[in-house]
Amino acid sequence: MVIKNANTIAQYKILRWMDENFFPSSVTAEFTERDTAIITDRTGDSMEVAYDTVADQVIEVKE
Repeated sequence: MVIKNANTIAQYKILRWMDENFFPSSVTAEFTERDTAIITDRTGDSMEVAYDTVADQVIEVKE
């Protein structure tokens, strides 16, 4: 597993989480902040996720 394009530890953790939970190249990440990203699949469905430093896990952000 090679993680590229991560500028922060939080972004690295989000990319690693994506790699562990989705098929390769089935989703893309657009980082909106240092610790938040919008994950979009091939059909255009998306969800916002964030890295929670206290829990050390990626969580879904619900509005």
